[in-house]
Amino acid sequence: MCCGPILACDWICTADTMAPTEFIKLLDSQVKDKAVRREIDNLLVRKSGGEELARGPRIPLLHDFLTEKLALYKEYAKQLPAMTMPDTDALNTLFRDTLAEVWNIKI
Repeated sequence: MCCGPILACDWICTADTMAPTEFIKLLDSQVKDKAVRREIDNLLVRKSGGEELARGPRIPLLHDFLTEKLALYKEYAKQLPAMTMPDTDALNTLFRDTLAEVWNIKI
C-alpha cells in the first residue's frame, strides 16, 4: 500500500482543495501520529538510499494506519452523491469537424 494517495484523501477532506503533489507537504500536514511519522520517515530514508521497497516484511503500525484509512474512505465514498458524466457529444463533434476542416479531409 502507498501512503501518498491516502494522505491526499486526508488533505482533500480537511482542506477541501486539490492535494499538493509534494509528498513531504502531505506528510507534514496530514500525519499527526509521531509513531506513524517515524515509520514513514524510516521508509523514506531507505527509499532515498536506493532500497527496493516493493517486497519486505509488513510494518504493522503502517499497515494498521493504512487499513483504517482505507476503511474510512470506503465508507465516506458510499455517502457521496453519484457522479454524472458530462455529455461530450458536442465537443466530440466540434473536434472531428475541426480536424476535418484543418486537414481538409472527410471524417
